[in-house]
Amino acid sequence: MPTPKPVFVLGWGRSGTTWVSNLLLEHSKVVGIQHDRGIHEAGYFGVVDRRYGDIGNPVNYTEFANVMAASYLFRAAGADVAFLYSLFPASYAEVFRAAMHRFANEHGAECWVEKTPLHTLHGEALAAEYPDARFIVIERTVEGVLASRLGLFDRAAILREGKPHGMLKRWTWIVMWVLLWHHYRKVARALAREHPDRTLELRFEAVKADTEAVCRRMCEFLRLDFEPDMVETVRPANTSFDKDEEVTRRSVLSGLDRAWLKAWSALFGLIPGAVLGFAYRWGTRLVPQKWKTLPYFFFRDLPDAPEALASQLQGPDVRVLGSSGKTP
Repeated sequence: MPTPKPVFVLGWGRSGTTWVSNLLLEHSKVVGIQHDRGIHEAGYFGVVDRRYGDIGNPVNYTEFANVMAASYLFRAAGADVAFLYSLFPASYAEVFRAAMHRFANEHGAECWVEKTPLHTLHGEALAAEYPDARFIVIERTVEGVLASRLGLFDRAAILREGKPHGMLKRWTWIVMWVLLWHHYRKVARALAREHPDRTLELRFEAVKADTEAVCRRMCEFLRLDFEPDMVETVRPANTSFDKDEEVTRRSVLSGLDRAWLKAWSALFGLIPGAVLGFAYRWGTRLVPQKWKTLPYFFFRDLPDAPEALASQLQGPDVRVLGSSGKTP
């Protein structure tokens, strides 16, 4: 049986990574771990890699294997604790590949796809660990990404507190998000320059304008036959907007927001990627320890969990992410 090809969909969150991944999942020869909204965000290389130290150590590996066996991703892949024990000794990347290969082979797939925005910052490591991997990088305008993020940000506040966030908090988040947008874009573009034959660069606006043409490009890149059914994904859109609610696509960014955004974007655009990377790494050291836990979705749908626990593992109110309309 041919070895399934790893495909990583990269790009900053709210750039269309979920949409592109779900389009790929409509292909009969592509698989990925899914949930009710489509592709499941693994978060593996951002929050698991090195978390348990040297897993060549049997004690560390035992802890790692038991936690991973309880996670949604490994359960959905059919990688139980016995399977994980059978891989020892293995690296973090080897364990992930083994679980995804098992899943792909079980479904007769030629490719498996994984999507986690944070993995964009691990692109070079992934390229080294998986020499056969392919990368699909999607980019969206800074204004489009921030409108989507602010739509999500304000909607969550409205649901929790009955009103959107104040201007000071809003503008603080805009500065941070513009910085991250430039950092992610520069890292993704560097990956594409370093591995041009292994990377396909897409624009969100192109996917929106001609979805079929983009699907054909992805199939050609992955050496798959194009399947027309790919174009009409049946999964709900992972969108921040809903015409029936207070936060709308048209009003989410005010004129002052746009001026503030453009000023900081012009400044950050002049900063070299290495400096942005240093700023990002320095900033992550300031993150409170309580925020460094595994993400809520890591253990979603945990079997036998009591309702009080299970409900917390589903994450924020599902209404925060709208489900009407096709375009994120």
